[in-house]
Amino acid sequence: MQRSLRIVLVVSLICAALASHAYRLAFKDTAGATRTYNNAINLTGSVQAMGLNVPVTGTVNFVMSETVNSVTTGSANITTQIQNGMANVTLSGLPGDEGAQTINEPIPPITITYDRTPLGAISNVKVTGQQAVLPGLPSELLTNLQTPGQGIAFPNRDIAAGESWTGQQNLQLGQGGSAAVSITNKLVGPLTMGGRNLIQIDSTMTANVANLTVNMGDPGQSAAIPVNVKLNGTGTTLFDPQAGVIYSMKSQYTVNATVSGLGDAGTITMNLTLNGTTTLQ
Repeated sequence: MQRSLRIVLVVSLICAALASHAYRLAFKDTAGATRTYNNAINLTGSVQAMGLNVPVTGTVNFVMSETVNSVTTGSANITTQIQNGMANVTLSGLPGDEGAQTINEPIPPITITYDRTPLGAISNVKVTGQQAVLPGLPSELLTNLQTPGQGIAFPNRDIAAGESWTGQQNLQLGQGGSAAVSITNKLVGPLTMGGRNLIQIDSTMTANVANLTVNMGDPGQSAAIPVNVKLNGTGTTLFDPQAGVIYSMKSQYTVNATVSGLGDAGTITMNLTLNGTTTLQ
């Protein structure tokens, strides 16, 4: 079951946006600017494997620090560091003397460098450190698989309260894997929090990740297995239009995943609910 625990952690991280007045929303990055966000994910659900239906609970916590390296016409170069991470995932109700098994360990740091336009389009992504956390996982999932509240993109026009806009992506993830992502955002309206005048954006998202190959072997070993994930989510993003930054994000996802090619374990099926929060320090 130790491999099942690690697979649950991988899946949760895959899945670890956003009045009559109209608003023109954009990120306002300036060279040298830094931002730090606290992130927490709580997960509950079950894992079906080897004829067993095993409850799973867990938490994943980490700090995300952003630094704007430079700003040129049309885009900013940004480095995001995911650090101080800790994962705690428990499978309970196991048969016999196994009882419950738990992963409680730090998450190695991940560094992501990318370009972002004022409207939120991301390009030129470079990721280091992900192999220690998510072996064999394509870096596109860390930045381009946009879950509610992450990677939010704005239309190049005024947006009225109550107005919605949509975005779609079809990502090729290598070795036959693909991800189809659809997001609908709605500008709810203004509110005040923490002394800031903010804009609330509610989002719904669906994503299908098909035939993603992940290497779940120990260092120096190869254990490539296919992963398929279906995700549905809702989220709320509070955006500071004056500062041009995300102030906070809350999201909830339901995840259905299958992992096959596990030898005697056969196929593992997971049904999880993840609740996430991200808050600017």
